[in-house]
Amino acid sequence: MRAVISVSDPSPGGTSLERRHVLDVAKCLAGLAGHHQLVVTYDGDPYIRLLTDLQWRVGRRPASDLPRLDVIAADQQAEAGYLLARELHNELGGQVAAILTQVRVDPLDEAFRRPGTEIGPVCDEAAAQELAASGWLMERSEGGWRRSVATPTPLAVVEAGTIELLLDAGVVVVCAAGGIPVVADFDGSLRAVPALSSQEAAAAVLAEQIHADRLVFLTVDPDFPEIAQRSLRTVERSDVLADLGDYGPPAARRAACDFVERTGRQASIGPLWDGRSVLDGDAGLLVVPDGGRPVTG
Repeated sequence: MRAVISVSDPSPGGTSLERRHVLDVAKCLAGLAGHHQLVVTYDGDPYIRLLTDLQWRVGRRPASDLPRLDVIAADQQAEAGYLLARELHNELGGQVAAILTQVRVDPLDEAFRRPGTEIGPVCDEAAAQELAASGWLMERSEGGWRRSVATPTPLAVVEAGTIELLLDAGVVVVCAAGGIPVVADFDGSLRAVPALSSQEAAAAVLAEQIHADRLVFLTVDPDFPEIAQRSLRTVERSDVLADLGDYGPPAARRAACDFVERTGRQASIGPLWDGRSVLDGDAGLLVVPDGGRPVTG
């Protein structure tokens, strides 16, 4: 089985997945690698927001002196990917690769007209005017002003072909599903845009691109509902969209449904500590096509 495993951590602070829980994640996922081709993705957005906060606060540097958002995203991918790949290597004894990913988006995506994802610290009006003069979109937020960026819909992961080659060679691939949002110019060259990308939606797109048999969302959330920890609930796609608010974050449910609708395959949502059962379809939430007839093989 070829599977995309998307790991998320809702804990506050932003770096908890990459540091505090990385060993737990690696131990769980290593147990899944023996009989599966695995792509392991992680959420970079919280860490990106922490980095932008720190970059601004250190010395109150002007926006023109700060690294671009795509460079910050690349730094985050490198650090988190290294830590997770290292621990997976230690558990598996090798055959693990961490790669940087770019996510192609539509330059005409409606999200660019209505940015609404806040990043960075809250600042006063004077600082907001300075940042706006440097090209940042600043919007009123609770307690002051914050930078606002777009979250366009991911169309494709640029490195999907490379990931498939690695999988065929028996390599476990680690990458940030959200990647670095880019647009393709008329000549085919890629250009970064100041935006963020939903890791759940990008994981679903990547799973479709590499023809994954299963898309799995695992969370390290200790408050994941007890009803879902050791039991299986199989639900058709249309019913997931209508209800089941206790089974993982809304973005994961939506991405799971999108993958099932586009491919006719299955998607799962569950807790990290029961990852094997979730992947095998024995625990958590198993989303199947309407009519309950998944495509296999």
